[in-house]
Amino acid sequence: MNVTIKDPGASLDYRFDWAGSYLESGETIISSSFSMSPIEAGGLAITATNFDTSASWAIVTGGIVHHTYTLTCTIETDQGRLDERSMVLRVQER
Repeated sequence: MNVTIKDPGASLDYRFDWAGSYLESGETIISSSFSMSPIEAGGLAITATNFDTSASWAIVTGGIVHHTYTLTCTIETDQGRLDERSMVLRVQER
């Protein structure tokens, strides 16, 4: 799994595109949720989430320098299928 570097002062959106490798023709996302691990005081925070028919994204802020976090997105489609993807975020001053 690739590691994405995030500055602790940045507030950025991290996107999961489901269309290219998961959704079937005409299938759409009907729900999307995000979680962060580990949860710690001063750690990364998910401040907003959203999705459309083929992608999900979360705005992530903060973080403790030299700590590594996993951002996980879970979706459900209009066909009743569920999937989960994660990305690793490492906090470093940039």
